[in-house]
Amino acid sequence: MIRETVQGLCEAGLDYVELGFLTTDKYDPNVSLFENVSQALGVIPEEPGQTRFALMDYRFDISLIEDYDGGKLDFIRVTNHVYDFEEGMVNCRRAIKKGYKTSFNLINFYGAYTEEEKIEALKRINDLHPTAISVADTYGLMDLPDMDRMFELTDKYLDNDIILGIHLHENKGISYAMAQEFLRKMRDNPNRKVLVDGTIYGIGEVPGNLRLEQMIEYMNKYHGADYHIEPIYELIDKYYVDLKKKKNWDYDLPYAIASKYGINRKYAQFLIEQGDVGIADMNIILQKVFGRDKPSYNKTLIKILYESYKKQKEAKDEVQ
Repeated sequence: MIRETVQGLCEAGLDYVELGFLTTDKYDPNVSLFENVSQALGVIPEEPGQTRFALMDYRFDISLIEDYDGGKLDFIRVTNHVYDFEEGMVNCRRAIKKGYKTSFNLINFYGAYTEEEKIEALKRINDLHPTAISVADTYGLMDLPDMDRMFELTDKYLDNDIILGIHLHENKGISYAMAQEFLRKMRDNPNRKVLVDGTIYGIGEVPGNLRLEQMIEYMNKYHGADYHIEPIYELIDKYYVDLKKKKNWDYDLPYAIASKYGINRKYAQFLIEQGDVGIADMNIILQKVFGRDKPSYNKTLIKILYESYKKQKEAKDEVQ
């Protein structure tokens, strides 16, 4: 499946395919996690066409990988939270030193950083000067007006030769509209190159991601692109329809509620798994997650909130 997916994305003419994560885990060819670049090269087809390839880094020591060899895998995407921003800067600098193009991916940039921190982060990224940055709406917080403000801020403070990217999640069911708005705003600065992430059939941790097939059709129709949709549809038929039945990623109201309060989607997932928490109950419980626990996932906290609310509700029912 991994090899055929990469092959299909190449046949579709995608600009870049992210092959998976760098990891210290022992390599398993059935999982898209790689200890080094050489292992990732093994899933690239012999004739990839124009497509080039990337790997994602999160808290993996980039000094452990090979120097860039001049081939098609030329892009390292370094992802970080606000609390490990400095570590991300170090790894991005290491990737640049090894000869790779780099993207500095800012997790929950809209929600986790103050306005001043956003501006300061962009100025520091300018000094580092990666190939690109990617603004990840990790918890699906942004609405269309927020996208406008985010674009204007990043476009204003980010050096014009650094590519501006977005990574959208489907918490509110509007990722496709958000991507269109982003590309519409792009026209305000035609000199800025942009990057839009997407996944086949929206696959990803519930509630999923921006659908690649939608963006291919949109780019072909409105932006003069010439991507080929048929290989993507064939992959969806062969693998992703069945996978979605098993995992069922997509918009789901509990995750929209989590995004409303700016908290990690896993809090909503925990309450869903209990099997006895209604939507109204979730709305009451999730709004009680505050401070540093919002972007991280404090399983102890959500257990306490769940048990407390359950006892209160049982007591109320007894009185009635």
